[in-house]
Amino acid sequence: MVVDDTKSQLASCHPTGYGTQDVDACSEPPPRGGRAIPTALFVYLCAIGEGYDLGVFATVLVRLQEVFGIHAATLGILAAVLFIGMVIGACSAGPLADWIGRKKGLSTACVFLTLGTSMMALAPGVPCIVAGRIIMGIGLGLGVPMGSLYVVEISPANIRGTLGSAFGALVVLGVAVGNMTGALLQDTWQDWRVMLLLGAIIPVPVGVGLFLPFFPESPRWLALQNRTEEARRALFHLLTDEALIEKTLRDVSKEAEHSGDESMRWQNVVCPSAANRPRVVASVGVVCCMFGCGHASLGIYLPIVLKPSLGRRMAVLVTGIISAAAALNGLACSKLPEIFGRRVVLLVSHAVHIFMFVQFTYAMSPWGFEHGSLQGWWLAGSWTFGCFAYAAGIAPVSLLYAGEILPLDLRARGVGISNAGGRVVAFFVTLCLPVLMEMSKWMTYGGFLILNCCIWVFIYKVIVETRGVELEDMSKVYESKA
Repeated sequence: MVVDDTKSQLASCHPTGYGTQDVDACSEPPPRGGRAIPTALFVYLCAIGEGYDLGVFATVLVRLQEVFGIHAATLGILAAVLFIGMVIGACSAGPLADWIGRKKGLSTACVFLTLGTSMMALAPGVPCIVAGRIIMGIGLGLGVPMGSLYVVEISPANIRGTLGSAFGALVVLGVAVGNMTGALLQDTWQDWRVMLLLGAIIPVPVGVGLFLPFFPESPRWLALQNRTEEARRALFHLLTDEALIEKTLRDVSKEAEHSGDESMRWQNVVCPSAANRPRVVASVGVVCCMFGCGHASLGIYLPIVLKPSLGRRMAVLVTGIISAAAALNGLACSKLPEIFGRRVVLLVSHAVHIFMFVQFTYAMSPWGFEHGSLQGWWLAGSWTFGCFAYAAGIAPVSLLYAGEILPLDLRARGVGISNAGGRVVAFFVTLCLPVLMEMSKWMTYGGFLILNCCIWVFIYKVIVETRGVELEDMSKVYESKA
């Protein structure tokens, strides 16, 4: 592709559309941009809604156990079935994002989130809740990779770490909002139904609002579709530096020219070339580690874990307070990936997570505390350390890193496969966790301790620093490492 002079091209382009309308009807240059931050802030509403659906179910699960008399195996199914839907959604995210674009794909996720959550809220029994949870899982499986991918692709390199990690941090904030809502609404009229119904409302403004012309389509996706002029206009709305716009368009167009055809993209992700294999392994591995560390699964059951020591009301309240504090900490630390780098933040946060499981294993072991409130508060305090590390580093940086290291033609499908792999891991961990804890709590936590040590070694060996690197220059980072 040949990139013409920026000013002459912009002088003939109509400002509306941003990748959704015909580019032939042109009259005047579009207004200068800097819309990357406002666009990301709007997408963050979806992240909060996704996190809310995850967080509020911890309280809902406790109430369902009391209302329906659910035993451990059924609890595991109710909690884990979400990840079946998430695997379906994550596997579909890449093809959908490449087919209809990042914005429309994210709006589709919002439809599934609203539909699934509404179905659970109005469910007459457990089977309907299971079905609704699968549908909601499809929405989450689409929304998390689609949202993080969209934010990564519209962000300038100098703030991509902050904006990208903030998406993950706001998912954690949504979890905290869900936990706190559960704590406040427990024992009120139709408490668990109202909690779920609130989650159906949050995605609606995002799903509708993304169709407004203010929010541009991803210029990387537009370039991949050979819609160069629309990609130029999208960049002009997102960036403010003319030289950077020209350089980015030139690099994106060059990468799009060398991308594989549609039929080869799945093959290139599943069986990557020698040059791309380290990037695919790192992308899939970092997300699988995020879910395999056990935090997301254990967080679902935390009120049940704390309930014998602290009582149900206090257990739910403590879970909400810890989640809220951790989420605020995650937002405050959103610039850490830009200051210290992705690799350092991941290594430190996973190390803190290892410390958390040391404390869990000790507290529940024969050499730890007797059953009582002291044991509950020790577990809550240890969880606080792990939650802070997860919110500040593990979740936001893992989602960011998985999206930024892959080449353009593999990025959407690669992020989808990464999230699908992570959800498969989370499904088995979440399904087995209540049964394992019923057999031996301290040995279960000890197993997670060993697993987290292995994860730390993987991060140390595989993850390459990407701070400040343009998306189109990631191949050079891996070439220099080799």
